[in-house]
Amino acid sequence: ILGTNLFELSKAEQQPDWLKEARIGEHVPESLEYGIGSFTYRSLRPFHPARFRELARAMETRVELMPEVKMEGSENIEISEANRPALRVVRSKGIVWIACGFGQSQQGIASLAGRHFTVSPGPPWWASISKDQWPEGLEDKITPLWNEPWGDRQNELVVIGQDMDGPAVRAALDACLLTDEEMGENVECWDNFENPWQQAWDKQLQIAEAQQQSASHDHGHDHSHGTH
Repeated sequence: ILGTNLFELSKAEQQPDWLKEARIGEHVPESLEYGIGSFTYRSLRPFHPARFRELARAMETRVELMPEVKMEGSENIEISEANRPALRVVRSKGIVWIACGFGQSQQGIASLAGRHFTVSPGPPWWASISKDQWPEGLEDKITPLWNEPWGDRQNELVVIGQDMDGPAVRAALDACLLTDEEMGENVECWDNFENPWQQAWDKQLQIAEAQQQSASHDHGHDHSHGTH
């Protein structure tokens, strides 16, 4: 059903009978009937940008779920054996910590929607902001999330799949994290990692900056009219 695009989890969950069936147990919930499962992945180490991109590419490909739909260029994509469980992933969203310059200062907003996995610029990590600029009371509130020496930097990713081997996908995500040796390197060395996310990240920042400048210009223009 998923392979023919006839079933969409987000739409099914909005139907009144979805919760009724799950609670009362009179019918098999769609999540079970169609083999839908999920888990939340958390880690306190950053993802290696290149290894994480390889895994994201496997999620984008999804040849096992939609073999009749060919993604442009997918025939040239090589999926490693370790990343093959990710071919069963249908949706993912969360925050990620990428081991690179921008990843040290900002959260990455990760999203797999359709056949596109993106990492967009998110809010800054509080660890990258001087504490004298923190809102009052934040230090106490953030304590449960704080881990020295990295502060609040972390990964938290919801992963949804069909007939998915959860432990295998977790293992694939673990393999994307920096190794002990890589973690031991100077942070500045992380900028030397191959970073397939950089170009798209920079482009999104440029678009956001242009939009902000346009909004600022329009706001100023409105005020200038108001003075007449």
